[in-house]
Amino acid sequence: MVVKAVHTGWSYGAVATLMQLDITGAFDAVVFTRLSHILWKKGYPMWIIRWIKSYINGRSAKLLFDRKESAAQELSAGVPKGSPASLILFLLYVATLYEELEAAGLPMMVVGFADDTNMLAVHPDAKRNCEVLEEAYQKFVGAVPQYYYRLRKHEASALCQVRTETIGLRAFLFQRRVPGEAIPHCDYGEKETAYHVTVRCTLYAAQRGRLQASLGTRMLRSRRDFESLLSDPDETPKFIQWFLRLGLLGMFSLARKLSGGEVAQQAPKSQTAEDIEQ
Repeated sequence: MVVKAVHTGWSYGAVATLMQLDITGAFDAVVFTRLSHILWKKGYPMWIIRWIKSYINGRSAKLLFDRKESAAQELSAGVPKGSPASLILFLLYVATLYEELEAAGLPMMVVGFADDTNMLAVHPDAKRNCEVLEEAYQKFVGAVPQYYYRLRKHEASALCQVRTETIGLRAFLFQRRVPGEAIPHCDYGEKETAYHVTVRCTLYAAQRGRLQASLGTRMLRSRRDFESLLSDPDETPKFIQWFLRLGLLGMFSLARKLSGGEVAQQAPKSQTAEDIEQ
């Protein structure tokens, strides 16, 4: 298709200029929380979204090197390779990028296949082609969720960990057999995950109230509410900054100090969150 368009432009004496983009680690970077939000916004029924969740989740991988095999590790992101369904899901995952280009109404042709994008401008003036492609590139980059540009590096890193649940909380540390982590549960008997801390854990009820107040009318009552929050470019920065202030992730404490943020002390087992707030 691209080659034919180039030859057609040449036949009219025009200059054809092509810009090609490749998304690094494309299939491995698909996060289900964002994919489900995209599908929900596009009107897909919940039974399809639940089917896709069962298709993506619950996968594991092993490494085989020098005749030695590692233990199975759960995959928290990505879509299975080699399946036609995975290709379709990835195209839906990056659909917002192409929608931004279409809305711009630029005089060019866009052809995408999997993680490769071809942008072709045809015009008698090569300089005009370059101007069109430069504007298209800015639109393409601008379609990346804006909250990443409003976050400091350690906040963006923490956000990725929260979204994939590969995070330094008890449930994940216990699963990875980290020494000293004997149970995956918090002091209230439920698995300590980012979702549990944000929505359910009574220890952080007071702090959760402050987060809820900053979110306005948005409610945090279910996993769907939590996943929707993680995909909202306006509210995500408020959430991840609040989450880091809880002090649960000690590995980010130095980064927060250097960036001017205050690190809250984690609630001891003998105290409540309200005691700490006082």
